[in-house]
Amino acid sequence: MNKITCIAIDDEPIALGIVVSHIKKIHYLELLAEFDNPIDASEFLQENPVQLIFLDINMPDLSGVEFARTLDKNSKVIFTTAYDKYAVEGFQLHALDYLLKPFSYAVFAISVKHAKEYFDLVDSKQSEIPINTGDDYLFVKAEYQIHRIEFSDIWK
Repeated sequence: MNKITCIAIDDEPIALGIVVSHIKKIHYLELLAEFDNPIDASEFLQENPVQLIFLDINMPDLSGVEFARTLDKNSKVIFTTAYDKYAVEGFQLHALDYLLKPFSYAVFAISVKHAKEYFDLVDSKQSEIPINTGDDYLFVKAEYQIHRIEFSDIWK
């Protein structure tokens, strides 16, 4: 697999520094930028899509949860926050993980390993999609699987 492109967003400089330091220790992560607010990150993402976002929740102007709602489906989030009360909402937004501050490098590395496994799975499934050479079926991706649907089954 290629490197996983990522950014980090946290309004607390020390917390942002820790996340950035952890990212730089993992060879398959490529940190493209770091931000102290989600508004600047949003502008960056318009021109620079990324696969993974390390995102704090409690920030002024726009919370991490509000920001996560604006992301396209190709960007995945690992929340990095001191507040456990947003965990359910975070996972409803399909976050890959939810790390409670302060977290160790070991906990961070396990979370990133799970993210890598997710991206590896997505990559492997995309490479397995057969090419449709006829007009009598289509392929649908659901629950990490590719399903062949015959048009005749739809119009019965």
